[in-house]
Amino acid sequence: MRQLLTVDDVRAASGGDLLALWAARRLGRGGRAWADGELVLVASPAASRRDRLVVVGPLDTPRGAARAARAVRAALAEVGAAYKPLLDRSAALAVREHLPAGTGCACFGWMDTDVPPPAPDGAPVVDVDDEAEVAALLDEAAPESYARPGDPDVHRWLGVREGGALLGVAAEAWNAPEVGFLAGVATRPAARGRGVARAVCAVGLARLVRRHGAAALMVDDDNAAALAIYARLGLRLRPVAGLSVPSVP
Repeated sequence: MRQLLTVDDVRAASGGDLLALWAARRLGRGGRAWADGELVLVASPAASRRDRLVVVGPLDTPRGAARAARAVRAALAEVGAAYKPLLDRSAALAVREHLPAGTGCACFGWMDTDVPPPAPDGAPVVDVDDEAEVAALLDEAAPESYARPGDPDVHRWLGVREGGALLGVAAEAWNAPEVGFLAGVATRPAARGRGVARAVCAVGLARLVRRHGAAALMVDDDNAAALAIYARLGLRLRPVAGLSVPSVP
């Protein structure tokens, strides 16, 4: 495999694939990348709380899946089996057949946009500096959130208030130079259905697109409410899957 040394190398090799460019956020600072023919692999440490090995390229044939599996094995031998391969879902399922028995698979969605959503109506979205207040809201509304106050990769919290009370938040986190990332979206149960999440996401995504050129987030397959909000804000859904390889022969 040929090593890719810069974000420009990743952009050229992947055709500007946003998932690959996001994974390249720490290239040269613990991150690594390779090209194998038309395949591009990017090892990204601590990307949304996981060490991830993003793999993009032509994987829609049995031969392509087998080749990708060989490339995944080679990359994991370099960076370690703690890295989780992340691929388009159909490709992940095909590549998994060529990896060791017991390779796990977790399905979810990557969504992105390069168009700022329109400004929301209703209560203004503001920056939130009180990390204890954000933590208390997350403990109540989204205890499983990957984005938490105090994480050095979580850069800014946005929120909606009513009468001084914080109703909902979202965070700018794990940004890459060319792809901003939104995480930590949470609304107090008593305030759900009132457009709070849509407002904080609209403002957060618009800021990220203007600053980075594109914005993205991850979403669980079974979170129908979030999927609907993100679709209305103009994000495109890309079904993906993360693999857990138990060993690297």
